[in-house]
Parts: sequence; C-alpha cells; structure tokens
Amino acid sequence: MGLKIMDYIGNAPYGIRLPYNYLNDAAWRAMFQTLDLRIIHEAKFRYNLIDPCKHVLFKLVVS
Repeated sequence: MGLKIMDYIGNAPYGIRLPYNYLNDAAWRAMFQTLDLRIIHEAKFRYNLIDPCKHVLFKLVVS
C-alpha cells in the first residue's frame, strides 16, 4: 500500500498514468529467465533498516 501512495504523490501531479502493476522479485527473475537474460549485478535500495526494499536495479546480459 505504501508504494502505491508514494507512486501517486510522485507521479500523478505530472499526469503520468498509474497502473499500479508492481512485480515482485520472483516475477522479475522469471521474466529474465524467459527472455534468456542473466543478472550480472543487482543493487537494492532501502530508505532505512525497517523499510522493505522497493527499489532494485539489475544489470543484465543476454545469455
């Protein structure tokens, strides 16, 4: 729920469409595997120690 609120606050004022269709970690990895992509680096960002990780960057290469 928190991610939806932050998405709305950060994007709605600029007219950005908000489908609220977020993938979890397992779904991203399954998609990469389906597309024959391999993760060579992953960086997770958290605002603080109790905040769940909501931002992840992947560096990918074609397998």
